Amino acid sequence: MNMQITIIVPTYNRKMTLLRTLQSIERQTVKDFFCIIVDDGSTDGTKQMIEEMRNELSFDFDYFYKENGGVLSARLFAIERAKTELIMPIDSDDELTEDAVEVCLKTWNSLSSEDKKKYYGLKCLCRDYETNKVLVGFFPDDINTCSYRRYFKADAHGERIFISRRDVFLQQHREYLLLMKEANSHFVPEGILHLKYQLQYRYYCINKVIRIYHREDPNSLSRSPMSKESCRISYFAHTYILKHFFPNEKLPLKLYFQQALYAIKFGLLLNYRMTTIFHDVGNTHNRVVLTLCLPFGIGNYLLGRKIVEQNTQ
Repeated sequence: MNMQITIIVPTYNRKMTLLRTLQSIERQTVKDFFCIIVDDGSTDGTKQMIEEMRNELSFDFDYFYKENGGVLSARLFAIERAKTELIMPIDSDDELTEDAVEVCLKTWNSLSSEDKKKYYGLKCLCRDYETNKVLVGFFPDDINTCSYRRYFKADAHGERIFISRRDVFLQQHREYLLLMKEANSHFVPEGILHLKYQLQYRYYCINKVIRIYHREDPNSLSRSPMSKESCRISYFAHTYILKHFFPNEKLPLKLYFQQALYAIKFGLLLNYRMTTIFHDVGNTHNRVVLTLCLPFGIGNYLLGRKIVEQNTQ
């Protein structure tokens, strides 16, 4: 069987929720996929649980254990070992709908070879488990044909699921590894390079829910409460995006102002002088936008300061 898609599942101390994820993969209506599970240093008996389940799961999978390095390093570890055209990453506390693989393969295979080169992959919707509502909302009907600026404006931030071409996804995650070294952290926000690559490729968007989002699990590879360290990483991300990707005629002005506002907020939370923040955002255009956002950035800083103080007490 010539498989086209690999489901990759990074996990860390999520033995019970990982069980739910694997059961959702087991229920897929189409079995034309492979699965790679990367255990990022779990200490909760994840390995034993998977070995006990191995005979109960009908799909092919590999399990790897590695030293803890964060979600991006775990995902890169899996991508490097995958051999399929497409990669479907899923968090180890979420579920896939029963037809997730079927929907993705049917859609991807309906595209021409030229379109497959143009698109980064597929983007589908997520549903909240508790509220049963589609997160962020549906895509506009013309999302796959509209202008780049409208594409970015219509594709609101929030939970989605991305099924990406392995060749581009691998390149992106190798760049993440370099960014993590530059930021001196196991974690950098995925939006940094996600924005860069979406300026080169668009995702083909599908108004179909294929991921069920759960909120109850505290052991996350990518989420943390606001602290001095998370402020440092957020500041790195927003100033990096401003310096490298703005101004850009493809991107909506709203996104431009958001990046500037958050650069001010997190810079002030780190006790940086405004002269330092102005220097870190790079060119003159960015400094003008930073000046316009200053009152709003200071307001956000004052709200954020209370949260940071509570988390450092």
